[in-house]
Amino acid sequence: MRIFLVTLLCALIIIGFNGTASSAGEPEYTRLLAELQAEMPGAAGTYGLYLIDRNSGKHLGINKEEVFHAASTVKVPINLYLAHKFVSGEIDPSGYLTYEAAHYEGGTGYLHTHSFGTRYQVGRLSRDSIVYSDNVATNILLSKLGRSQVKDFMRSLGAEAVDDRRNITSPKDMALVMEALVLFADEYPTEGGLLLEYMRRSTFRDGIPSAVPPTVPVANKIGFWPDSGTYNDVAYVEHLLRPYILAIYSAGTPGKEAAYQRIRRLTNIVHSYQDHPDRVVNLIWNGGSPVPAEQPVLRRSVQVEVPIRALCSAVPELNLHWNPETREITISSTQTGKATSLAVNGDTGSIVNGRFYAPMRRLLENLGYLVEWSANDFTITVTGPINTPPDGDQDTAADVQEREVDSHSAHSITR
Repeated sequence: MRIFLVTLLCALIIIGFNGTASSAGEPEYTRLLAELQAEMPGAAGTYGLYLIDRNSGKHLGINKEEVFHAASTVKVPINLYLAHKFVSGEIDPSGYLTYEAAHYEGGTGYLHTHSFGTRYQVGRLSRDSIVYSDNVATNILLSKLGRSQVKDFMRSLGAEAVDDRRNITSPKDMALVMEALVLFADEYPTEGGLLLEYMRRSTFRDGIPSAVPPTVPVANKIGFWPDSGTYNDVAYVEHLLRPYILAIYSAGTPGKEAAYQRIRRLTNIVHSYQDHPDRVVNLIWNGGSPVPAEQPVLRRSVQVEVPIRALCSAVPELNLHWNPETREITISSTQTGKATSLAVNGDTGSIVNGRFYAPMRRLLENLGYLVEWSANDFTITVTGPINTPPDGDQDTAADVQEREVDSHSAHSITR
């Protein structure tokens, strides 16, 4: 019992600062989604976002299947398809292609200033298409690959917002394409790795890369179409512990400055969350494994919080009563005979997407249960009811301080 009390007081030190809890476990994006949604109402125009956590495969989206003008982000699937052709031997990167009048297009890049009939190596065209977002280089490659073949390739990667005549996409589709590129680079580091390196060297870095610390590599491709207020960015952010793919698309914005400011703000929220995400927590109750509709989460490596209504629904011995006049939730246990009240909108918990979360340890100890935390497998084990020791057998604050040195050998639990 004494070791257990020491553990209670030292939980924050063990969980918050030794790195164990902050570097493992599956992320839980309920709060992140709420933060991103709260950012949307103030935005002029329409935005769509899709995030993929590379370690866990966890993802979230806002307007994720909304159709946007792809603009130059389509150069990612074009060049990924080309890289596949390099690997299969169907196209030689050292071979040459000719710049013809049909390939001419102004805008980004520099090849449009060259003379028709100029010949370029395929590998160089791929580089210029990504690094400088060169439209002529892209058009030459597209003529070689075939527009319909590129569209079919996009569909094969899971993209759904694909049209053979229009250059459209969705945040989810382009994030899937970027994920396919990262997987391709893992399998073919020469061809895929070179393509990612081109994207890391892209000259257009106003969006996602500008919101990420400069020490974090970012492989990105922007695309913009001012006529429709479209400013897009899709990126692979190589976060040291939690690398992720992020696609942000827009339409109807007031212009470049406002759009990229919003993209950077959204990216900053995502990246900050990836630094210290909420984590899914397993719950074992008296040897069983109840699965609430929404699982408990380790809140930013600080404390485990549980959605109250979901917990009471999953554990039959817990009853919930809501008092609308006092705006209090009362939880009672038929096993321990104890009850505790929580004030909504007070300091006893927080509301996320309409669900009330409360610190799990505090709640269950007040109800007469023993709560133990394992940082190794992100598991809360609840047993009880427990008997409270006589007053004379309880640890004093001095007793606890004397044995703090021994606390690191004990299991930690959350606040």
